[in-house]
Amino acid sequence: MNPVIIRGVSIGEGMPKICVSLTSKTKAELLEDVKRLSKDVIDLVEWRVDHFENLNEHLNDHKQMTEILETIREQLGDVPVIVTHRSVREGGAGLGELSEAMYGQRLKIAIDSGLIDLIDVELFMGDETVSDLIAYAHAQGVKVIVSNHDFIGTPTLDELVKRLRKMQALGGDILKIAVMPGNMKDVLTLLEATVVMSEQYAKCPLVTIAMSDLGAITRVTGEVFGSAITFGQVGKPSAPGQIAASKLIEMLENLHQILPNENKL
Repeated sequence: MNPVIIRGVSIGEGMPKICVSLTSKTKAELLEDVKRLSKDVIDLVEWRVDHFENLNEHLNDHKQMTEILETIREQLGDVPVIVTHRSVREGGAGLGELSEAMYGQRLKIAIDSGLIDLIDVELFMGDETVSDLIAYAHAQGVKVIVSNHDFIGTPTLDELVKRLRKMQALGGDILKIAVMPGNMKDVLTLLEATVVMSEQYAKCPLVTIAMSDLGAITRVTGEVFGSAITFGQVGKPSAPGQIAASKLIEMLENLHQILPNENKL
């Protein structure tokens, strides 16, 4: 597996990198949320555009999006920034729900700003949309997380690996899948899929998460099973089962110290 290096952050080797999602509704709230983030704890920041009320009143406002991204960049310096518009079917806030064409246009505006490092593109937006966005992003030096979030349940092992392999085949730089476990067997299925993918097929970093309290262990054990990014909480959680970033870093460091070298990514 080849790590992805962005602004000095190496994703895919060492401890899982901690990402925090900004789910602010207004510019004023976003500024307060960004100021609250600790650069000592956080490796990446994700701006969840689907939560932002003002922007979703004007879905293709280049000026407003650029101004907001300038604010985020000014506050965060060299912390890598991800822009995501999560659809309702995959857990989005439902503000300004977009067609595939508008979804693509929204992310292209973010890419055109020159202020971001990664975009998140949902696998089930369709192969044409995904491929087009990957090509557009790569042409401007922006990396792409291809993702799938299943809030209904946990697919089978074969299906999870199939989805991850398709993300890779489409050209994703980082492959992300999150599931909702109904029991601990589902958590084990997600972890097994992570191991199978990382050991047999992956050429790029994976991010795998079992949500809710049942799946909290998956947010800590990425270095053991092969998941390169974990999502922590500062203020409001963006998904069920998130752990406070300040606690998460302690857990990751403690596990890293006791792992034998052969188990470290």
